[in-house]
Parts: sequence; C-alpha cells; structure tokens
Amino acid sequence: MKDSAPISQELLQLKKESLTDSIGRRVIFYGDEINMEKPTVYLRCPIPSYEKVIFHLFSSADHFQSIQIVFLDDQRYPNLPSEVINNCIQRPNHTCIQIVDQIEASLPPKLAAYENLEEPFNTIHITDGSQNFFSNFQQFGKNGTSIYATDYMEMGCQMHLTPKSQINELDQNHFEHYRLGAIKNERKDWEPLLRNHHICLFDANVVKKAELPAKENANPSGFTSEEAIQLLRYAMVSPKMSFVTIYHIKSNESLDETSAIWTSQAIWYGIHGAENRAYEKPFNNENLVEFLIDTQILDYPLSFVKSKKTRRWWVKIPTRTSNYQEYLYLPCTESDYQQSRENRLPNRIVRAIARAQH
Repeated sequence: MKDSAPISQELLQLKKESLTDSIGRRVIFYGDEINMEKPTVYLRCPIPSYEKVIFHLFSSADHFQSIQIVFLDDQRYPNLPSEVINNCIQRPNHTCIQIVDQIEASLPPKLAAYENLEEPFNTIHITDGSQNFFSNFQQFGKNGTSIYATDYMEMGCQMHLTPKSQINELDQNHFEHYRLGAIKNERKDWEPLLRNHHICLFDANVVKKAELPAKENANPSGFTSEEAIQLLRYAMVSPKMSFVTIYHIKSNESLDETSAIWTSQAIWYGIHGAENRAYEKPFNNENLVEFLIDTQILDYPLSFVKSKKTRRWWVKIPTRTSNYQEYLYLPCTESDYQQSRENRLPNRIVRAIARAQH
C-alpha cells in the first residue's frame, strides 16, 4: 500500500508547481497552523484509493477565494480527531466532508460529541432506502436514547428497497421521508429540505450505477450525477451543516476514472456551497417580513417569515414545552405558505407540528 507521507509530499509539490499561489494559501494539512476564524472545510478520505480524487479536486481549487481546505491523512489520523468534531459543532463556519467505507464506525463519535456538548442536531439521510438506519442507530425518535437528536429525514428512498417496518417507524416518529420519483420532480424544494440540518449522510447507492460505477450495489435506478452533486451542494450551503459523510463507495482498490471524477466534483461543489453560505437567523432579523394567517385546521394563527435579502421562507412552529410561546423555525417554500392560506397544510408542516407538540 502506498505510504501516506509521500502522498502528502506529492500534494504539497502539486501546490507549489502546478497550481496558482492562491491554492497554497487555501489547502493545508491537519497538524499545520489553522486560522480558526476562517471558513474551513475539513476533508478526509481513504488514501491511496482516493488519490486521483484529491488531485482532481486540488487542480481546480483556485476557484475558492475565502475558504481554507484542511486535508486529514486517513493513515495518520485513522479516526476523525475530537478537536475537528468539536470545531465543526461549535463553530458555524467549520464543516467536515468525510468519505468512509462503512457508516457504522464513523457516526457514533459525532453523536457522542453532540451529547457531551449538549447540542441539539438534525440529520438528513440521502439514501435509496436499502440501508436500515434504525437497526444500527437507536439515537432517534421518541423511543430513542438521545434527547438531542431532534429531527431525522430520509430522501431518495425507492419503495422496493425500503422495508415497510422502516417506513412505519418514520411515520410513528413524525419524521419525513421522500420517495425518489416524488423528490426528483420537486427540485425547488431541495434547498429548504436541507437548510435546517447539521448532519448529512449521503449513501452513494442513491446514484445511478451507470454514473457512479464504484457504488456498492448494482441498482441502475437513482439520482443522476448532476442531481446528486446538487443535493450535496445544497447540504453544504446550509449554515447549520457540520458533517457530510459519503459512504458505500468501493475503496478497496483505486477508483475508476468516472467514479474518481464524480467524487472530486461532489466534494468541489460541496466546498463551493460552504463558501456561499448565507447566515440568517429568522427569529432575530430586521430583513424579514412576517405573514400571519388564520387556518380552520389549527387553534392558533400560523406565522410565516420571508427574507428580504435571500427570499427564503420559514414557518414558525410553536412548541408544547414552552406552552406554545416559543417557536421552532422550519424552512419552507412560498408554495407552502400559499397552500396554508387555503387551509391545506403541507404534510411536512403537519409532521413538524406533531414533533414539536409531542
């Protein structure tokens, strides 16, 4: 197996000789001095399997102007350092993109860190449904052990791959789940669905086999490469996003060229998303307009807010624990507002109200 030290030296040499000077200031290695105040993306993936991915990525990194990329050598740091995990949770401009062979070993340390820091978190799982998430992790939902896991969503599920029991459990916990066909036809909803999450688990099996040959299963159905990359960019645009983990890509040997290029593009657009985040607090922002509507469905008026700057929408969900005097802010669309005005509450708002009040 190729040693990690020469890889680092090759990347450093690539920075010095083949790329513009700006990359030398943007790409650094974990263990070197990091400017903690700068927007930062930590990047970790298996070497040498992903060597081509890294070179493809760094060769176009001169597009990034305000973000620093911190590369973690997986052989030197077989586990994600706790300092990196804590930085990503506590610093809103620090995010980690991680590619792993299996999700089971990489997720628990992050969940444990949220517990230790007493920080609530929301998780989105972009998956074809073949990964039985609940059988491996019991931190979610009313029957779970974590009081900090406040929301969970599945996106891209294919019904023939998703056990009925898994769908029932999502419904019982009022968690959202979106079928592949339905969500592909509603691309305008992708950004709001991803805006409120801290952890994104991206199952590579959700991509069409022809467009990502290195994914683990042979299922030909799924998102196109462009759709999958757009989802990852939206995930990283989210100002709350701390961890993006991509899994189910075969890495026991060097990736084929198509898979290497797709993976490098996915990471590139993820970093681009992080560099273009819009930090808005809908509960304390004079650039917002509030719309209050009475519905025949609820016993109280429902409030929507819209940003004058970005034109993004949220709906205010009252919480039971505060006697309905405090609110959760659920990202939504203008269409959600218009439907609610007509006394047709969208399902995701109904589910959010059920979660907040139970």
